[in-house]
Amino acid sequence: MNPYSPPTETRDPPLEPVAGALDVKRRLALVGCFAATIFFGTSAMFFQSWLLIFVTVGFSWLGLSYMRTK
Repeated sequence: MNPYSPPTETRDPPLEPVAGALDVKRRLALVGCFAATIFFGTSAMFFQSWLLIFVTVGFSWLGLSYMRTK
C-alpha cells in the first residue's frame, strides 16, 4: 500500500427497512381502537347517549376490520 495515496472512501451499506415496523403501527392502532371502544362504551352506559353508542360501535368495527387486513 502506498502511504502517499489518498484514502479510499468507505460507505456504509444502505439501510434496509426494519422488519416489523408496520406491525408495531398496526398494534398501536388496534390498542387505540379498543381503548376508545372501552372508553366510549363506558361513557355510553353512564350517559345513555345514542351518539356515544354509535361512536363505540364505529371504533369496535374499525378495530375488527383493521385486524383482518394484512
